Amino acid sequence: MGICRAIFFDFDGVIVESLDVKIEAFRQMYAPYGETVVRQAVDHYVHQTGVPRLFRFKHCHEHFLGQDLSDAEAQALSDRFGEMVEDLVVACDGVPGARGFLEAYADSIPCFVVSATPDAELKRILRRRGLAPFFAETYGSPPDKPEVLSGVLAARGWLGAETVMVGDGLADYRAATAHGIRFIGRTHAWLESPFPDGTTTIDDLSVLAEHLSVPGTA
Repeated sequence: MGICRAIFFDFDGVIVESLDVKIEAFRQMYAPYGETVVRQAVDHYVHQTGVPRLFRFKHCHEHFLGQDLSDAEAQALSDRFGEMVEDLVVACDGVPGARGFLEAYADSIPCFVVSATPDAELKRILRRRGLAPFFAETYGSPPDKPEVLSGVLAARGWLGAETVMVGDGLADYRAATAHGIRFIGRTHAWLESPFPDGTTTIDDLSVLAEHLSVPGTA
């Protein structure tokens, strides 16, 4: 493989083990509507990682409650969700190997965060966890991930094939492959892999360097 010029990371489930925290918050938000709706909403959340929460709330309200949310109503739910989870995400465990990889390689290769978490919230969490200095740039939502990736590649003059994206959701896979970016999926032991057969996957980031050609790797 050629030298990797940059790595794009999703955040939740790739840098920090925050999926359980966010799934539980989503469960609590739909609990007033009954267990059937809770199951539907949680299933949607689990299988749509990497999608901005505004779209998640609109989808769940429309399909499971028969309600059309306005943009303002969806934003209010998103803000409430953020208030519920931010401190917990700051305090949760990191994905094994993630910080070690950043400490070893962030000075050698530009690393980026591309997340569906609202941008201001994402940047606060990164600062509070002491992770911000490891990243050349960080991008939350909006815009969406394909737009972010397109903009970074154009601004830096990189070809997609010269970069790598690490994500744990199908939205990450689709955003990367749309731009010819090599994709590595982070999988969870408790969740079936969402990625097509043949996709390179890892359980944690302690082995990420083995799948890359970056300065300092064999």
